[in-house]
Amino acid sequence: MIEELIDFIDIKIVDTDFEVNTDFEGEDIHYQVNFQPAFYINKENKTDGIVRVVTTVFDEDFKEKNQPFYLEMTVQGHFNSEKTGKELSEFYMNCLNITIPYIRSYVTTFTSLAGINPVTFPPINIYDLIEKISSEEDEE
Repeated sequence: MIEELIDFIDIKIVDTDFEVNTDFEGEDIHYQVNFQPAFYINKENKTDGIVRVVTTVFDEDFKEKNQPFYLEMTVQGHFNSEKTGKELSEFYMNCLNITIPYIRSYVTTFTSLAGINPVTFPPINIYDLIEKISSEEDEE
């Protein structure tokens, strides 16, 4: 039997910004997807927290770069590690591993319903994502 380390309370889209480039010309699209995760721990209860991930597809200069659209979606997941007695911060990777597949599904569904080709991207290596974000922060 596998013991659950954290409780996944809920997940929701908290903000979306979307715009289509009606002047887009092209067929071979190479999607540019970016993830910016942030982790917020409850000050009074260190076993409770939120993972918030801002996902962008293309960037705000999408029209100038002849890209089909711009999408920025903020998704947050609520987690709790009270069962373990450990602080939720020890489970950051687990929280991201749970959150990212929802984001992939949300982006695919949203773009499909928006009347454009559905955006699908492969599974994300969370370890590589964290390493990339850490190295970008070190450069700043």
